[in-house]
Amino acid sequence: MRAKTSEDITRSVLTQIIVEEESKVGQSMLPTNFLRQLIGLYGDNMQGMVPRYLESAMAQFGRQQAQMRAAMQQTMGSFLPPGMEEIGRQNIAMMERAMSLFAPFAPRSETKSETTPELVPEEIDTLRSEIDRLQAELADIKSNKAKRP
Repeated sequence: MRAKTSEDITRSVLTQIIVEEESKVGQSMLPTNFLRQLIGLYGDNMQGMVPRYLESAMAQFGRQQAQMRAAMQQTMGSFLPPGMEEIGRQNIAMMERAMSLFAPFAPRSETKSETTPELVPEEIDTLRSEIDRLQAELADIKSNKAKRP
């Protein structure tokens, strides 16, 4: 994403989305101790390794999630009431989209999972409008900072 100044604001927008999600009651995914440790790594000589480590850890988490999903489907597939399998698929797809926020530039596999539904146009429009709103907020913040002496 590029602002009017041609600067890449993708990280700022993604960070803002995380901040908004974390502020919702009952939605916290990042433990306070993790955040403290992460802040403590800024300026440390290991700072350059943290992004690669986090991307690797999230990729491993995704692989384990896929394995767990496959195991659950094999063992519980015949026991699920009608409609529950589709709800499970939708929940998994939502989690995968959320996890992709943590590694937006990670290579995607060429073949899509048969259990992962495509984004519907309404979801895409909603996400685009949210990004536009966040970009406008960031532009306002930047212009307000520029106006201050």
